Amino acid sequence: MAFNKGLQLVDSNGVVRDSIALQAETSAPAFFQSQLVDSTVTAHGSTVFTIRPDQGDAAEYIEIVVGQNFAIGIEYNGDGDQYRLVIQSRDAYDTGTPGVTTPAYGAWVDAEVETTFGVNLNANGTLTYMHTGSAAQTLSIPSFTAEVASVVLEESATPNAADVAHLILDDGRGNIVEVFADSAGGSDNDLSTEINDAFGDLTIEQQSGYEFSIANGDEITITRTDGAGFKVSAGETNAITSATLQQKTTAVAIATGIDASAVLYKDYDAGGTDDIRQDFFDRDCDCFGSQFA
Repeated sequence: MAFNKGLQLVDSNGVVRDSIALQAETSAPAFFQSQLVDSTVTAHGSTVFTIRPDQGDAAEYIEIVVGQNFAIGIEYNGDGDQYRLVIQSRDAYDTGTPGVTTPAYGAWVDAEVETTFGVNLNANGTLTYMHTGSAAQTLSIPSFTAEVASVVLEESATPNAADVAHLILDDGRGNIVEVFADSAGGSDNDLSTEINDAFGDLTIEQQSGYEFSIANGDEITITRTDGAGFKVSAGETNAITSATLQQKTTAVAIATGIDASAVLYKDYDAGGTDDIRQDFFDRDCDCFGSQFA
């Protein structure tokens, strides 16, 4: 398909007329999610997309998609007239340098030309890559352990006997669980204990793949059996007066919402409040795009 009527993405960081920045729906899960295969959490999958980037700056790197386990971007050559795919594990992307730390590289292709790419991904580090007009190639990155999303909730203060907790867990793929609990008294750990017990009273089917465990009295760790990401929020009947349920590492309250989906957020206004979801076509991407699957 030619791009005579395609969707054009223009660098949205500058003041440019008619610029468009793509982003996934805010409620959608991250790309390249962990999966449960034969009782083992792993990461594998594939993606196909068609793009036609404009020429870029010398050695410029731009993200195309960043998911829970893999990150894919493009890197321009020294003249900016060709580019290649750059494929990393999410761990290398996060703990190292995006586009630089232990990547696999595709072949150089011309900018301003419509090209379709296909990539098979696996946590064992073996990748299969091809683009329009090429044969399949086997690439490799260091093997890695698939990500396991988790949230640790804790009481911020001693609960009140009248406190009512209403948690909503949502992985963005139809697995939604609501947990209701009343504080059993006005002592430390009372609310967390009741929440953990309320979840334990659900059937396996009702738990929908989520897992709870409790430690140190009030610390509830929430994960999924498949390792995939999810979000925690407060339901309509949540009424906690003295002890806020919050994420241990960040002190973010469930009333604000806690995102453990591994979605990439970026700060585009130098420390301001413009952190937006940006795991799908970076704002710096000047290109046409027709498909992504």
